[in-house]
Amino acid sequence: MKRIFVLFCLIFVSFFSFAQSEVKNVIFLIGDGMGLAQSYAAYLRNGESLCFYEFPYTGLSITTCADRKVTDSGAGGTALAIGHKTTYQTIGLDEKGNPHLSLLKHAKQMGKSTAVICTSSITHATPASFIANVKNREQQEDIAKQYLEGYCDIAIGGGADYFKADKRKDKLDLPNELRKKGFDVVFSEKDLFESKSDRIVALLDDNHLQDAAKRGDVMEKSLRKTLDLMQKNENGFFIMLEGSKIYSKRFMEKYDVPTAPFVVLEDYNAAVEYVKAHPQQYPMVIKADGLAAGKGVKIAVDENDALETLNDYMVKGTLGDAGKKIVIEEFMPGEEMSVFYLTDGKKFIRLIAAKDYKKAYDGDKGENTGGMGCYAPHQSLTEELSDKIENLIMPGIKRGFQEENFDYRGVLYVGLMLTKEGPKVVEFNCRFGDPETQGIMPLIDEDVVKLFYQAASGNLEYEDIKWKNMFAASVVVASAGYPGSYEKGKEISFETDMKDYIHAGTKEVDGKIVTNGGRVLNAVAIGETKAEALNKAYELAAKVKFDGSFYRKDIGS
Repeated sequence: MKRIFVLFCLIFVSFFSFAQSEVKNVIFLIGDGMGLAQSYAAYLRNGESLCFYEFPYTGLSITTCADRKVTDSGAGGTALAIGHKTTYQTIGLDEKGNPHLSLLKHAKQMGKSTAVICTSSITHATPASFIANVKNREQQEDIAKQYLEGYCDIAIGGGADYFKADKRKDKLDLPNELRKKGFDVVFSEKDLFESKSDRIVALLDDNHLQDAAKRGDVMEKSLRKTLDLMQKNENGFFIMLEGSKIYSKRFMEKYDVPTAPFVVLEDYNAAVEYVKAHPQQYPMVIKADGLAAGKGVKIAVDENDALETLNDYMVKGTLGDAGKKIVIEEFMPGEEMSVFYLTDGKKFIRLIAAKDYKKAYDGDKGENTGGMGCYAPHQSLTEELSDKIENLIMPGIKRGFQEENFDYRGVLYVGLMLTKEGPKVVEFNCRFGDPETQGIMPLIDEDVVKLFYQAASGNLEYEDIKWKNMFAASVVVASAGYPGSYEKGKEISFETDMKDYIHAGTKEVDGKIVTNGGRVLNAVAIGETKAEALNKAYELAAKVKFDGSFYRKDIGS
């Protein structure tokens, strides 16, 4: 095989340069969520050596959204695929809505063979960025239809439901249309690996492929088959290769970490049957498997509420792909607590705990949000409770890390419910969390750069962390309608310096600061007492105004 040029997600190379170089074959590897910080951490972990740091040519692609600070896979994938920033959830269009050819399409025009191989649906945001041009990543039926354009010779992944006539709103039989264009359309691994065609669409699951433990080596075998087919093309090839709550629940079950009993459901009809068969199980907790900005958890109060939630998540797709698979678990009454650990992969140092307020309105009313405020340290973390966490919760987590060979470094978020039976785990997250970060970071009385560097490099020398003997509080100022639909572009007026706030959903337009998200600003303060910190935070919250703004008045209660 001639030289193969391998691109990682942080590397961008123009195809126009390929035409004038010796590069013939390209494999574009996308590590979802991998940026400079992650690659540098890997570099340090590997003794300051990574193979792609030694490549003769490297570059940088900035994949942030054009309209917000935190990107999604649609805007991020589009930045990689077309070389232009775009708006949140947009696919294949620039900021102004103009379509552009992706790297894959450029490769096809140069006479190269092309392929997309992924564990998700082939209509999902990242692979779609190389195939389609749509305003919103959730237009998956439209994305599926654009495979008819023929830019992609081989597509392997999930997403059969977006191609089959009985599942599509327009009733178009895409498999038949693709066959008319010379594609071999298959629905099983057996048929994929037996196919003799050099143009294949393999739809191996209705939506995403199963997790790694169940799907086995299908990705490796798919890549090998694709390489075997494409090496016949004298012009070379371009291959895009892309490497949950459900996982965490199964992890807890396997390693005896106390949590609520649960069931995993991937089929809507099966989920409905389960709900109807368990009339005694209310309130019932229904969780979307994927990330949903803190909004993928519903506490259903009765059967109608549960069925409506299932329809929203699994049929209407209100949470996108995050709701295709769900977890239904037993409701755990009690007080919530967010506990955090800093780890270098071997040592776990517990940080202070925080109290997060997830519901939208006072008195814990309304829908779940990403968090409407917090305070720290959590006053319910007594010495007795601390011992229970260390003796009942952490041994299973540490054993799982060891047996699963997790080389994880950073902050481990452990969401707890303080039940009558003792603390139980609600969920894990690989981050501080928002708004908990705002409550914890101001209280660290250490050199945080040194602290985090040691964790990232696998050499955490600290035995304990020094904390300020104070309290911190955060109050979130949100847009009217959040966590549902809300308007953007509302001008914000500040009675004090706007730098006194943490900006979560704002942007500057014509010299004015306007709203650009649901959770707009964080008013953060510290004090000698919990009451002092909260009073200062609320004073800040009251000094910012925009049309429709609101915030909870009971943070800290």
